[in-house]
Amino acid sequence: MKNSKLHLSIAFGEIIVPIIKCEDGTERVPLKPICDEIGLDWKTQKRKLLADDYLIDRFGLILGEASLPQMGQLGLNRDQYLIRVDRVTAFLNTLNPRNIKTQGNKNSAKWLEAKHSEWDDVLHQYETYGTASNGEIKAFKIVDALAKVDRMKNATMRQISSEQLNAEFDLNIPISKQATLDV
Repeated sequence: MKNSKLHLSIAFGEIIVPIIKCEDGTERVPLKPICDEIGLDWKTQKRKLLADDYLIDRFGLILGEASLPQMGQLGLNRDQYLIRVDRVTAFLNTLNPRNIKTQGNKNSAKWLEAKHSEWDDVLHQYETYGTASNGEIKAFKIVDALAKVDRMKNATMRQISSEQLNAEFDLNIPISKQATLDV
């Protein structure tokens, strides 16, 4: 069987983790490198997860075993905890960016907070309309932001907000001290 790897990209760094095809047919990845990349204390995370049967089941958390031939082939210790590939996002959603920030991991906290917001928007979009995509969410955010800027009475605040929208969404809103937006 060919060894495959999953490339997880995180805004402030990148890691490559091996995908382990488990006996139950589920693909899993080691969780410790993901925690390390975010700057989490692995021992604390492991204790939190192992103390909660629901999280163990939800994330499909298992202890890698010598009976999984890929563990040895990939140079992994058999005591690596593995999480289902399709549950990595759910695990990250259980993390509190404020706690991460207090540990001095400001970049990780900022990235995670942005991801939580994005995931919340996508989930809301899916639950409301039965479908969601990143492009749709971005379009909704742009329209919402433009409407808020257009309602601003103060021309200077409208100008500053328009400049921020141009930078954030790569737009080209004409910026002047106009009464309303020229969009």
